[in-house]
Amino acid sequence: MENTKRYGQEPLVAGFKGIEVTIHWVRFVLPFHDPVIAMELIGIERSEFHYVQRHRLEGERTWSDYQHWYESRHGRIYFDPRGKQRILVEMTGQECEEFEAKCGPTEWIALIRRVNAARGKWRRIDLAADDKSGQVTHARVIGCLEANAFRMRFKSWGKRERHPGGTTIYLGSEGSSFFIRMYDKRQEIMSRLGHKSDGPWFRTEIQARAQYAASIARLIDQAGSLGIGAGIVKHYVTFLKPSKTDTNTSRWTEARWWGRWLADVEKVSISPQRKGGTMFATIERWLERQAGPAMALVLKERGRHALIAMAERSLPRLKAKHLKLIGNPQVDLMKAPDSA
Repeated sequence: MENTKRYGQEPLVAGFKGIEVTIHWVRFVLPFHDPVIAMELIGIERSEFHYVQRHRLEGERTWSDYQHWYESRHGRIYFDPRGKQRILVEMTGQECEEFEAKCGPTEWIALIRRVNAARGKWRRIDLAADDKSGQVTHARVIGCLEANAFRMRFKSWGKRERHPGGTTIYLGSEGSSFFIRMYDKRQEIMSRLGHKSDGPWFRTEIQARAQYAASIARLIDQAGSLGIGAGIVKHYVTFLKPSKTDTNTSRWTEARWWGRWLADVEKVSISPQRKGGTMFATIERWLERQAGPAMALVLKERGRHALIAMAERSLPRLKAKHLKLIGNPQVDLMKAPDSA
């Protein structure tokens, strides 16, 4: 189960010094066909939307099959007038800012809960964790990465020049369902808008799609806070202080600037539900695939009681991560299941 206990109070920010967490992008599908109902669910009046129809050119490839939508400065509602496709709602970075400016930051929590209650399907959620204290800088992050002074739960990192806005750092693959990007937001604003932004502003963005997006939406719903975004960042990456005398990076300590920024934040892991069922169902499928023939042989030669005895002998080997998969962890694990 995901850890959310520190994030029950502040819906807008993580609630800790120097950290602000906001939503930067959302995309979700609603289980109905009427765009007006979607407008009511989002909380934006019909008068603020205008209708758009776009005819696709022959051979043209687009990310979506929708050719009809309602558009406002707060987002788009894609629909199929034939009723063959469900409603798709998307709010980009700028549209998320407009939505928050109109409805207030706490409305994000209410919107996520309404979508979940309507059994909507999350396709993408981006969370932006901002440091305006000056602790996290582009130079410090790049310096640690190039010195191999980091621990992270991604296999790779990279950087890409973008115009305007300088260099964006990527932790994980851009093509994956979950990765982190980091960049100097202040520099981006100066390049894009042509005016200075007051004070330092470094942004760390979480981009989550598919099951990862659904997991984050569930976490926000449960915690009543966007602050879990800071906990996710802390769980997935740690920058270190290189040692001049010890080449073993496993003994390097956390970089002071990174530790100060995330000092009071608890780590939060996201455990997406896998396609086709729960994690427990995944384990059952793995067991059958890997050990099915061996179990069938024991069953045929020794009987079902031999299989049960093998499982009973393994009960003391269960760890905390195994117990989390059990619906009632207080159950007496040493009691054999009904073998009838």
